[in-house]
Amino acid sequence: MLGAFCTGTASDNIDYFVQGLAQTPINSRAGFRPGASLNINLGLRYVAIEKITPELQFNARTMRRGSGANADRDNSGGTLLYLTPGETVAVMPKLKLFGFMQVPLYQHVVGYQLAPRYIAPVGVRYVM
Repeated sequence: MLGAFCTGTASDNIDYFVQGLAQTPINSRAGFRPGASLNINLGLRYVAIEKITPELQFNARTMRRGSGANADRDNSGGTLLYLTPGETVAVMPKLKLFGFMQVPLYQHVVGYQLAPRYIAPVGVRYVM
């Protein structure tokens, strides 16, 4: 795995981030080697509201097909692009709740694979 993350200020009220992560297998097991993948995420945050931080992300993922004698090459690999609006709410100074709705803009999966209509992650962040 090799990744990079960059964050900064686009204007007085808008922050941005860019993240990339490349994964490539270095080994195989039982006749199977997963395909390499690349994830790229771009996002903007509106930081002018004290307790609520709206955010908009674009998430892209591309995956190569698996390989090896036990790989299902006909049903692996693909490219996915999502639009992900969400927000973080500061409940207390050290406690934040967040939620996002990841909606596919483009999905191309090879063969028969499960591809969600949407993803709705929620979570809690506590800073000690």
